[in-house]
Amino acid sequence: MDGTSSLPVDIEHLGALYRRLNKATGSPPTPSRTDKKLLEELEALKVDDPLFSAYQAAQRQPLVCGTPPERTVVEARMKGDSTALTYWYYWSYDIFPGDHPDWEPLTLVYTRDALAAIFGRVHDGLVEFAPDPAQPNPSVFFFSIGHTPVVKVRDEERDVRMSLTADSQFDARARWLALCYSRAHGNGWTINDQQGQLEAAGAPVLDTARWRAWGKHSVYLRI
Repeated sequence: MDGTSSLPVDIEHLGALYRRLNKATGSPPTPSRTDKKLLEELEALKVDDPLFSAYQAAQRQPLVCGTPPERTVVEARMKGDSTALTYWYYWSYDIFPGDHPDWEPLTLVYTRDALAAIFGRVHDGLVEFAPDPAQPNPSVFFFSIGHTPVVKVRDEERDVRMSLTADSQFDARARWLALCYSRAHGNGWTINDQQGQLEAAGAPVLDTARWRAWGKHSVYLRI
């Protein structure tokens, strides 16, 4: 699979937008002291067996649309009455050579067994999607360029403009998310026939020895 079968006609325009975004955000900077502490706390919350029946990782798995991932690795974290399931989606190819290995996370946070929040990212910018009570298993669309996840929600404008990480790259990320949503609607949010089998190991690992290569792009959760 080379990932080119579903590319839009205006590939040069979309590629230029992605390259501008990639250049603007660059590689992940060394995390701040606060971020390091938070990332380490999140890693400490991981359970040994994310596929244990109590976490319902398979039953709660998002419904994948768009470009199908080659692997899906799940992580489970628990704290008090909250459970966070992070699904890491992987593609072996990358449209833009030299980018980081293509892992994209999507996290479902449950509080007292109810879906309370959904988190994704654009590069290293956090996006929070509002769960739709009418859809117990969220639909997630992966655009073939960059594989940025977008979630089917009731109010995209709220998600794209209000829930992004507020920093100097806010506008670039918002434009990119809007483009991904446009592509999802163009494809009709069609669920893939093959969803892929969940794996319990092999997701990116947080590098606490050389923070400049931390690379996991962990979604910042406060559970």
